Amino acid sequence: MVKATELWPGKLVRIHDVGAKLRTVAVRHAPDAEEFRYRLEEGQCYDCLLDGQTGQCLESWDAEAYIVRTVEGHVASVPVENLDEFEPEPATYGGFDVAWPADDDGGAGFGIMVGQVLDSQGYCVVQMFTGSEEQQEAMDDSGKVGELSEFKEELEVDFLGRDNYTKAKKLKPDNLDEEPSDALGQYERQLSQIGMMVGPLTPALFGFETIGRSASFLRTRFSNKAEAERLKPQPLERDDIEDGAVSNHVRFVQSRKLCMLYTIHSEGGELWLYPREGQDVMIPVIKGRIVIFRHDRMSYSYKPLGNSLALQSWIVRDVPGFQVEEVTGGGQEVDRVMEVEGPPRQDGRKFHIMSMHTRFPGESTEPDKYWSMVSQCTDSVTDWPFMRFEHSLYYSNDVNAALMGKSYTNHGGFLTYAQLTEFGNEFFRISEAEAWSMSWNQRNSCEVSYEALWQAGWTRETLHGKHIGFYVGDVGSDWHSMTPFASIMAYNPDTTATAVSSAIVPTRISFVFNLIGPTMTFDTACSASLVGTHHAHVNMINFWEWGMPCDGSICGGTNTLAPAGFVGNCSANMLSHIGRSFTFDRTADGYQRGEGTAFMFCKLTAEYKDSVDRLAVLAGSCANQDGRSASLTAPNGPSQQAVLRHSLRFAGIEPEAVTVVECHGTGTALGDPIEVGAVMAVMEGERDDPLPHTSAKSNIAHLESAAGIAGLLKCLVILLHSCATPNVHLRALNPHLESAGFPQLFEVEIVHTQLNAGYCGVSSFGFGGTNSRGDLYGKAIVGPSAKTEILPQRIDVISIPCPRCMGDMCGRCAVAVPGFSMKQRHFCELVRDDLADYEFCSNCYNGEFRYGSTIEDVAKCDPNYQICITGSWSAWLVSDEMEMVDYGVYVCAVELGETKIEHFQLNVFQNSNNAIYPATPEADTTIRIEGPDDGGKGKHWVIDARGDENVASGTIYQVTFTWGEKKEIKWEVMDEKPMFALGQEFQHSYSITGSFIKWGLQEMKPGPTEGTWEVSFSIGPSGREEFQFVRDRDSSQTIYPAKPRTEIVGVPVRGPDALGGGKNWLVRGTRRETITVQLQVVNGQITVTTSGLSEETAWTNKTDESYHTYCLTGGFNNWSSTKMTPDEKRHGVFTSRLLLEDNIELFQVIRDEDPQQTLHPSNADALCGQDLVQGPDDKGSGLNWMILGEPGSAVEITVDPYQQDKRLLVSWKPVASAMLDDS
Repeated sequence: MVKATELWPGKLVRIHDVGAKLRTVAVRHAPDAEEFRYRLEEGQCYDCLLDGQTGQCLESWDAEAYIVRTVEGHVASVPVENLDEFEPEPATYGGFDVAWPADDDGGAGFGIMVGQVLDSQGYCVVQMFTGSEEQQEAMDDSGKVGELSEFKEELEVDFLGRDNYTKAKKLKPDNLDEEPSDALGQYERQLSQIGMMVGPLTPALFGFETIGRSASFLRTRFSNKAEAERLKPQPLERDDIEDGAVSNHVRFVQSRKLCMLYTIHSEGGELWLYPREGQDVMIPVIKGRIVIFRHDRMSYSYKPLGNSLALQSWIVRDVPGFQVEEVTGGGQEVDRVMEVEGPPRQDGRKFHIMSMHTRFPGESTEPDKYWSMVSQCTDSVTDWPFMRFEHSLYYSNDVNAALMGKSYTNHGGFLTYAQLTEFGNEFFRISEAEAWSMSWNQRNSCEVSYEALWQAGWTRETLHGKHIGFYVGDVGSDWHSMTPFASIMAYNPDTTATAVSSAIVPTRISFVFNLIGPTMTFDTACSASLVGTHHAHVNMINFWEWGMPCDGSICGGTNTLAPAGFVGNCSANMLSHIGRSFTFDRTADGYQRGEGTAFMFCKLTAEYKDSVDRLAVLAGSCANQDGRSASLTAPNGPSQQAVLRHSLRFAGIEPEAVTVVECHGTGTALGDPIEVGAVMAVMEGERDDPLPHTSAKSNIAHLESAAGIAGLLKCLVILLHSCATPNVHLRALNPHLESAGFPQLFEVEIVHTQLNAGYCGVSSFGFGGTNSRGDLYGKAIVGPSAKTEILPQRIDVISIPCPRCMGDMCGRCAVAVPGFSMKQRHFCELVRDDLADYEFCSNCYNGEFRYGSTIEDVAKCDPNYQICITGSWSAWLVSDEMEMVDYGVYVCAVELGETKIEHFQLNVFQNSNNAIYPATPEADTTIRIEGPDDGGKGKHWVIDARGDENVASGTIYQVTFTWGEKKEIKWEVMDEKPMFALGQEFQHSYSITGSFIKWGLQEMKPGPTEGTWEVSFSIGPSGREEFQFVRDRDSSQTIYPAKPRTEIVGVPVRGPDALGGGKNWLVRGTRRETITVQLQVVNGQITVTTSGLSEETAWTNKTDESYHTYCLTGGFNNWSSTKMTPDEKRHGVFTSRLLLEDNIELFQVIRDEDPQQTLHPSNADALCGQDLVQGPDDKGSGLNWMILGEPGSAVEITVDPYQQDKRLLVSWKPVASAMLDDS
C-alpha cells in the first residue's frame, strides 16, 4: 500500500474505488491542512462522490490520507489506497502539459516547466483547478462588461484568429495592487500570475524580454448567424489609415509574443494552431484549461461550441522606439520637421564650425560664459592690473600725457594674471626654460586652440599626422617689451627668436601634434583673425576641388597687452580718453584696448552628421583693400560695402536674409558712421523686422588682432540663442549715424529675432585698409527659441535598415522605402498575412498582403539609359558602358586583378551623380540597390576571391545588372574567356606613404620580377620610420600590417581596404641608412620585404579560408581575447563554446586580433538577434551582447559573415556542457 508520505505536493492523482461520498470543501485556492480542518469543523463543506476524478495532491492529512484538489474545484481528504498516480494524455488528445502549482512556492518551477514546454513544441496547455460555481459567477460577471470591441475586417485575424465566430469585449487592465473583486477578476489574476512566472525566463529561452501582459479580451460565441452577420467587421477605409489604425495594429503584432487563451466555460470545440513550419496542431477546447502558444510563430483559430466564455491576453515585449540618426531630403526637410522659422538652411558642402573656445576679458573662458557676459550687457573693462602695470611710470591723467610719453588712459579689457602666467608646458612637451620665455600669445594659443580641438573630438593621439591647417591673426604682442623683465632669472636667450615670433604661434601647435596642414600667421592689424578665417575658408574649398586631403582648420586670433602699446597708441590719439569703446554713442572718442584669445575648429564636408553636430556655418567670407582712400588709415565706405556684398554673394543669400549685424564698432566718431552707412547701403530693402546692430567692443574692448574672431564668435552665440545682444554705454546715438529710412536698431537690451534660425555677419577693418567680412548661418539650440527636437507628426516616414537587404524600410509596417525623398507623408497601410512578421522589408517578404500597397520607386528603367560600370580594375578612372542583352538586363565582363578583390559601382550616362549602388559599403548581391542619384559615395559592390583557391587572378567574371520591378545584380565566373574584359590592359600602380615623406604618397617603381614594386628611403634623425602602401593612389585600397607599428615577423599583411588607419610597418636603423622596401602582389598573395644594412625582414598575408580571424572578448576572459575556431563544414564561419560563470555574460567579437575592429550591437546589452551587428569598427565602447542563462550552462557563439539576417552575423545557442572543448 502506498503511504501518504510517499506522495508530495503537486503530484497528479486519480481517485478510485472510494464508493461513498466524501466531505468536500470548495475554495478558490489551494488550502493547507489547518484551513481544511477549520472548514470541516465549521460545517463549510458538502458531500460529493469523487470516484474517477483527477486532481492534485496538496499535503498529507494524516498517515493514511492526503488532501486532494480535483480539476472540478473540489477539495477533500482521500485515503492513500484510493489514489493512483496520474500521467495526463498529450494535449492534442485532451490532456495537458503542466498543472497549476499546488502552492505559492511552486511558482518558479511552474514557470520553468511552462517555458521548457513552449520552447520544445511552441505551445503549452495548463490545467487549472476551478469549480462550476466559480465558472458560473464568471459567466454572470461577463454580462456586466461594457461595449463590444470592434475590429477591422483585415486586422481581426491577428487578434481573434482565423474564421472567428466569437465576439469580444476588452477588459480593464488587472490592477495588481488590489485584490480581485469578483470571480472574473480571479481568473484575470491567474493570467497575470502566469505572466510574472514565465516572463523573466523569456530572454534566456526565447531571446526576447517581456514587459508584462496586455489587457484581456472576454470572448463568447455568437448566439446565431444573424448576430454574427450583424457584428461582422467593417473593412479598412482611408480615414482609418490616416488615423494610424494599421500602424498601431502592426505595433501590436510586433509586440505580442505569447498568447494565453483561458477557457472558463465551454461545451467543447477545437483550438487549431498553424505554425510557420511543421504540422498544424488541434487541441480540444476544455473548460478549466489555459493554452499558451507562441503567437509570434504561429496563427490560430478558436472554435468553441455551445455556451462558452474565454479570456484572452498576450505576454508582450516592448517595441523599441526610434532614435533619429538622419533626416533625408536636405536641410529644408530638417528644418521643416523641427518647425524652424527663418531663412533657408545652409546645406550640402559647407564650412562647418564644429567647436570654439574663448579666453576673453570678463572671465569669458568658454562659449557659455561669453554669451552670459554679452547678453547681460556686461562691461568687462577694468583698471590696469597692478600685477602687470607700473601706473606711475606709464600713466598720467595730465591732459598733455601723450606729449610726456605716457598713456592718458589706464583702462583695458584684461585677462587674469593666472590665465597669462599659468601654462601646462608638460602637456605640450615644452621645456620649462622655453616656456618661461614664450610670449603670452603663444601660451594662450596653445591652450585655447587645443581646447577647441578637444571639444571637436580630437585627442593628442588622433591628431597625429592629420591634414589640419592653422590660421591665426597675431600682430605681435606687447610681450617684446616685457620679455627681459617678466622672468629675468629664467630668461633664455637661446629661445627668444622663436618664443616671441608671431610666425611661431601657429607652427608651435602644428609641431607639437604633428599637424601637416597649411600654417599661417596674418598681420593685417584689427582684421587679422577674420582675414585668416577667410583664407582658411577659401583654402579648404580649393583642397576639396583639387582632391587634396584636408581634415579641418583651426582659425582664430590672439592678443596680449603691455604698457608700451598704450603709450604708443596714445601718442597717435587713437585711444578713448574716457577708457571705454563707446560704440554708436555720441561720446565716442576712440577705441579701448583689450586682450584675449579665441579659436574655432572647422570642417568642410557634406556629411549629414557634421551638419547636425555643427555649431554654425561660415556661409560666406571675403577680404579686400581700401586702396587709395583719404589717408593710409582712413576707412573707405565703398570698400566696406564691396566686402559685405561679396561675402553675401559667396553665401548665396540676399541682404534681407541677414537678421543681426555685428559691427567692427571701434567707438570712433568717424569710423562708426562710415561702417553703419556701408551696412545701410547694402542692406536697404524690404525686411519684416528692424536690423539689430551690435558690437563686442563695448563689452570686452578692442582685441586688435583677435577682434575679428571675437566678433565672429559673438555672431555664433547670437545665432545659438536667436537673440541680439545689447550695446554697453549707449545712451545717445552718434549724430553722424545715417539711419533715416532704414529699419535699423541699436539695442540697449537683449532683443529676440522672432526666428529660430538666421544669418549674422561681422565686419573687421584693419587700420592699414585690409577689410574682411564673415557671414554665419546658425540655428537656436539653447534657450526658449531652441529647435532641437524632431517632431514625429511632421516626419514623412521613419525608416530603419532592413536586417536582410539593409535598405530602408518603414520602422513600423516595414514597407520598403525607395532611395528618394518622400513626396508626401507615408501612412502605414501594408498588412501581411497572419503568419508573417514585420522583421524584414516588403521587398524581402515573399508572402501575401491582406491590405495595402507598397511604395512605388519612381526610378524606372528607360531603354534609352546608358548604364555604365566603373571599378577598381581601372582605378575608378573610367566608366564603361554595359551591353543591354534584354530589356532592363545589362552585362559586362571584368577581369579579377592581382589582389583578387575588386570594387565597383554603376551609373547612368557616366555621371557619378546618377550612381547606382548598394545600400551599404562592401556589399554582396543580397544588399538592396539604390539610385540612380548622388548618394553613392563610398558604397560599392565587392568581388572577393581571396579565400577561394579555385579562383586565380585574371579570372573573368560576368557582371549582370537587372532593372525590373526590383533592381538585382550578380556576378559569376565565365566558362569561356571573352574577347575583351574590363581591366585587362590596365596597369595598376602602387605608392608608399610614411613618416619619411610626412605621409604623402611616393609612387613605387616596378621591380625585377612581375608583380613586384620597389622604393628606397633614408632613416631620419629619430632612427625609425613607419610606412604602408596604397594601390592606385586610392586610400580605400591600403595595404598594411595587422597590428600597429609592426616590426615583428609573422604579423599578417592586410588589405587592400580602408581599415589601415594607424597600422604601419616600423623599420629601425641609423640616421641616413638606406632602407629598400619591396612589395610583391601575385595572385592575391602579398609579400612585403624590407632590407637595410643589418637584416632583411618579410611579411605575407593569409590566402586560405581563414583570411579573417575572430576572437571573443568579455567578462569571462577579463576582456582579453580568446580565439574562435574555424568551422570545418562552413567556409568562413567561426565558433566558440563557453561555460557561463554567472547568469549574465557580456561580450564582443574582435576581428583579426585588432581591438579597433570589433563587431558589436547597436545598443548596449543586446540579446541574440535583437540588434543589427555593427562593425568592424572602433565604435563599440559599452555596446556588448548579453547572454542570459544558468551558471554552469554552456553556449556556442557563432560568427557567420554569410548570414543573410544581419542581426545574426553574431549569434549563440545553448549546448550540452559535455560538448565544451578543452579551451
